[in-house]
Parts: sequence; structure tokens; C-alpha cells
Amino acid sequence: MPFKARHIQLNFKKALKYAEIEDFRFHDLRHCFASWHRQSGVDRDTLAELMGHKDTRMTRRYAHITPGHLRKAVELLEKSYSEYSTNLA
Repeated sequence: MPFKARHIQLNFKKALKYAEIEDFRFHDLRHCFASWHRQSGVDRDTLAELMGHKDTRMTRRYAHITPGHLRKAVELLEKSYSEYSTNLA
């Protein structure tokens, strides 16, 4: 028996209520999917393919990076710079 959109929507709303989650739409799952994959290191082209996007600009609208991931990128750069500086000395 195929899934019906209305059935999925009703169960999704029940799950949100049970989990006490507010202000969350079914479509928000696309943002979660994209963000989690980008933060796990999946490149934008691969993610665009997974999401069915023809253009990675659309994928960028969905994939969000957290401040923690930005911090990690800066730390990697700092580590690389300090190793480079040490090698020059």
C-alpha cells in the first residue's frame, strides 16, 4: 500500500507533538539533511546530486554551517600556520 501525503503529515505532526518540538515544518527536514551532510564533510556537488539539485547554489540555501564548525576550520588553519611557521625557523 503506497504512502499517502496526508497520512505522513498527520504522523509527522503527532511525532512533533510527542517530542515537544514547535515551529518545525516537514520541509525543514531538507535543511537538516543538507546541513548534517555538509558538516560531516560531504562536498557540495555530491550533496546537490543527493538532493536532486541541478545547481549547487540551491544546495547552499539548504546547507547551513554551525559556529562550531566554523571554529573548527579556523583551528585547523591556525594549526597549519603554526606548523608552517615552526618549519621556517
